[in-house]
Amino acid sequence: MLALLLCGGVAGAAGAACPSPTVPTVNGLFYGDCDNTLYNAYTTSANGSILYNYYDAATTTMYVALVVSHAVNDLVCAPEKAYTQNASPPWTQGSGRNCKRGTDSEFATFTFECAPGSANSWTWQQALGCAQTAGPPGSNWVSDPTCGPSSPLADWAPGVGAAGNSTSTTSWVRNINTYQTAAPTPGMTADRAWDLYSSAPTRVIDNWRSPFVDNSILGTMANENDPKLVPGYSTPSIGGLTRYSDCWDANSSSTCDMGELRYDWEWSMVYEWSINLGAAPPAGPGCGDASIVVISGLSHHSPGKHGEENDPFPECGDAGQPPCPILADWGDLPDTYLTTSSV
Repeated sequence: MLALLLCGGVAGAAGAACPSPTVPTVNGLFYGDCDNTLYNAYTTSANGSILYNYYDAATTTMYVALVVSHAVNDLVCAPEKAYTQNASPPWTQGSGRNCKRGTDSEFATFTFECAPGSANSWTWQQALGCAQTAGPPGSNWVSDPTCGPSSPLADWAPGVGAAGNSTSTTSWVRNINTYQTAAPTPGMTADRAWDLYSSAPTRVIDNWRSPFVDNSILGTMANENDPKLVPGYSTPSIGGLTRYSDCWDANSSSTCDMGELRYDWEWSMVYEWSINLGAAPPAGPGCGDASIVVISGLSHHSPGKHGEENDPFPECGDAGQPPCPILADWGDLPDTYLTTSSV
């Protein structure tokens, strides 16, 4: 099994254009709110996705984020094949990736255990998201037990998923809810640099379009079918993995030279949740003095960019697998949490 033992976070140096969080916020953002400066990378999947965790001793809360590799999947979607083929790396499957196909059967599988073999063990699927009300406008997207293909609430670890987007969410949920709040009507608005619904005639999800550089504002030199031109998308060959599109300060970054046009879009597919380890059911798992173990099985895609459907994490410690790595905490955990070695 894959054991994820608790580690306190070590804050990295946030850039001038970023806030400086003290604990992660379960909002689906990883790069966009600088949670990436807090989370600790624990393990990497077969295709480069990374599972992160962070433990806040003051509130006995553990935060978990699964960030899918862009080689597998990301939140580039549109009805136009040419647009998705310009992703980095590009989509190679069929007619590309519209936003309905990109969200209707995506999920991650998690298992939470108080200790290996404990009866306090839960396994569930967390969907990328679903709309709770008809729209847009007015759709309220969530990533919780009410979503297919999410598991029912009884399968989730106590305290996860029951409180809506405050304990479990994804980057897709955050992107769409934020856009619809700021720009609930068709057409360009003052604080959005592109129109999600630009591929009308109808505004159904099949016709939605993730950020693009709008030729009507930036001139004919721009290519609306190339998401790499959107500030903040970036690729490894041109400036690293920013993976969040916003312009905080036009004078501080070469990627923000387009008149403060605001995209506010997390491109990475992020599954995020938290659990209060110090709480008894139903508010928490009631682990007591037990070690805390999280197992992530995989993220599922329908399909991924190159046709794969499942992106599994290695199962260290099982028969035929290498042992789980020895970990040490950062000195900020209660003595009851056994975090100095794999279990």
